[in-house]
Amino acid sequence: MLSANSAIVDEVRAAFDAYESALLANDFDRLDQFFYNGPETTRFGTKEIERLYGHEQISIFRRSRGVIDQRRTLNNLRIVALNDSCAIANVEYYPVNQKKIGRQTQVWMKLADEWKIISAHVSFGT
Repeated sequence: MLSANSAIVDEVRAAFDAYESALLANDFDRLDQFFYNGPETTRFGTKEIERLYGHEQISIFRRSRGVIDQRRTLNNLRIVALNDSCAIANVEYYPVNQKKIGRQTQVWMKLADEWKIISAHVSFGT
C-alpha cells in the first residue's frame, strides 16, 4: 500500500535534490554518503561496464571515472512513497549540449532517520 504521508515524499525530494547537487558538483564524498553502505546496494549505468554491486564498487567507479560534466535539465520527476521508509524516484533528464534523453530510477530507504539509495538505474533513450 502506498503511503499517504506527503511528508515522506517531501523528505525524499529533499534528499533527491541534495544528491543532485552533489552529482553536479562531482562531490564524490557526498555522493558516497547518499548510497547505502552495504553489498546489497546496486547501480546500473548507461554502459555495460556500469553494473555495480555494492557500495564499494559504486564509489570506485565514480572516483576512477573522475570529474565529468553532469549538468542536465530534469523533467517529470515522480516520487512515490511505498511506505514510511521506502520510496521510488523516477526522472527524465536532458544532458547539457546533447540530444539524448536520460532516465533515472532510484530506490530510497530510510535508516536511522536518513534516506539512502539502495538501488539506482540510469539509461539513455532517444
